[in-house]
Amino acid sequence: MAELDEVFRDVACAHLKEFVPGNECPDQYVADLGQTPLTFDRQSTDEAPSAIAPVILILESPHFLEYGDRANPVPACGRTGEGIRHHLHRALALLEGAALDGRPLILANAIQYQCSLAGSEKPGIAPKFHRDGVFERMWNHTSNAARIHFGSRLKKYVGTHPPFSPSHLEGYVVINACTKGKLKRELRCMVEDEVRVALPCKSHVTVEHPCNWKPRTELRPWTYDAD
Repeated sequence: MAELDEVFRDVACAHLKEFVPGNECPDQYVADLGQTPLTFDRQSTDEAPSAIAPVILILESPHFLEYGDRANPVPACGRTGEGIRHHLHRALALLEGAALDGRPLILANAIQYQCSLAGSEKPGIAPKFHRDGVFERMWNHTSNAARIHFGSRLKKYVGTHPPFSPSHLEGYVVINACTKGKLKRELRCMVEDEVRVALPCKSHVTVEHPCNWKPRTELRPWTYDAD
């Protein structure tokens, strides 16, 4: 049985690789704020102007639409990208006093790999079947590799800029727009844990996932649960 078990694992992994991309979806610098709707000009985060404090929008992990070009996946495609382009200004309005025109917008997935395990040729696999469990296992892995990687990226993007506050209106802004998920502990709260470890602030805006940002629909903030 041990040999058969190994064969099954090899076959299952090979099958998954046929429709689950294994490469990471890198974060991107996609726009300078001040226009509505936004026009994405996707660039490496290294191209973001370091002299200007960024706005960082955090998502939990890419889904199959982000892998339309499997060799070059990009964050926030489909409804997610549409929501950001047309309605980000409404999410930013939840942060009173912020003057954000001209700020570089960085899209960052907490985990840069496809936790949903759904392939573009198998779109019928709903994210809830795999995403939450895979995300949780990666996030809470004993190596802490996912959390460390995410935290190091946040620190890199904010650089030496202070966080936005009443005394630092030009500081960087963090938006936690991760999905809630179906687990007892919400995915967005898991991500917020690490935001608060990596940075000297909590997320400035906590709002539902951009795929739910629609016209005439209120953008709903959510409350962090530390338990």
